Amino acid sequence: MHATTVEKRASRPSETQRIDVTDVSTWDVAEFARSNLDGMDVRFERRPGRTHLVAEADR
Repeated sequence: MHATTVEKRASRPSETQRIDVTDVSTWDVAEFARSNLDGMDVRFERRPGRTHLVAEADR
């Protein structure tokens, strides 16, 4: 995995992790999410030339 950016949103008490997974295999991304992001909402986000795994924890 590449560097992780964690950002906090003032409007909503949640934590968002955006992880660059552009050059990572699908299997590795799925295993990382299963092992490290339990209980978080997970989605992919496409940006020009990059793919990010975005995990959000509410509450």
